Amino acid sequence: MFNAKRPVLIFGAGIRLAGAMEHAVAFAHASGIPVAPTWGGLDIMPHDDPLFIGSFGTHGTRYGNFSVANADLLIAVGSRLDSKSTGTPVSSFARCARIIMVDIDQHEIDKFQHMGLKVEGGCSEDAKAFFTRALPNVKHDDYAPWLAQIADWKRRYPICPQSYYQEERVNPYVLVKALSGLMRDGDTLCSDTGCAVAWLAQAFEFKRGQRFIHAWNQTPMGYGLPAAVGAHYASGKRIVLVTGDGSLMMSVGELATVGGHQLPIKIILLNNGGHAMCRQTQREWFGAKADYPVCRGNGS
Repeated sequence: MFNAKRPVLIFGAGIRLAGAMEHAVAFAHASGIPVAPTWGGLDIMPHDDPLFIGSFGTHGTRYGNFSVANADLLIAVGSRLDSKSTGTPVSSFARCARIIMVDIDQHEIDKFQHMGLKVEGGCSEDAKAFFTRALPNVKHDDYAPWLAQIADWKRRYPICPQSYYQEERVNPYVLVKALSGLMRDGDTLCSDTGCAVAWLAQAFEFKRGQRFIHAWNQTPMGYGLPAAVGAHYASGKRIVLVTGDGSLMMSVGELATVGGHQLPIKIILLNNGGHAMCRQTQREWFGAKADYPVCRGNGS
């Protein structure tokens, strides 16, 4: 496709909003192009799909970021390519790639004209309409060397190296890996902001039919518990919530709702020593002293 040797598909949350999940996966398989989802598109394709790379961006894996950084073609569908995906400055994003962007909002495509990033092909279209139009014309190419390179990065930079399993305290990546192994097809996972969503975006292995509920770039602390209540009433299913101590305190009163109605919500509470990511920001950007336990592993 476009004579590319190292293409990557970027799947964003707009694909689910358009009801185009099956179309997106079919497009990936028809083209043979590997997929790097944004954090809003992590549950579109199961982790064991041979074309699934893993998350990228500030809450992404190292191998996901290596794949995007070294791609020669990016086709982003249903993603506005926000700063959590591109990093800053935006001009350093995907240094070798031609960028094709499909987004329902033309303004999201046009914004890069003033940010030092060239989008060679912009298509303002609904994701399902795009895939429906493109699928009959797509051709499968052999990207075996590129897929082998991505596989090598995954091997060299695993999310959970063996040393993590030997730590005295529970490593958060090991915890998330174990949690994803216990959850069933069709389960719904909710997350608060902060360390919780960072660890989940990097290490959780989504199965077919699972949902990931988060507020994404709004990232309000305290969102997770009421979101879990709403997710249960919307689906009738059991819900698993991963939240931090600071976020839970923002909406702790909703535990009365959960208990009073006996809702099937399982809560994984992370002991971050209180607002760990806030302290990390203060320490890394403003020179504050690290007097308390810190959030580890946010970003790559």
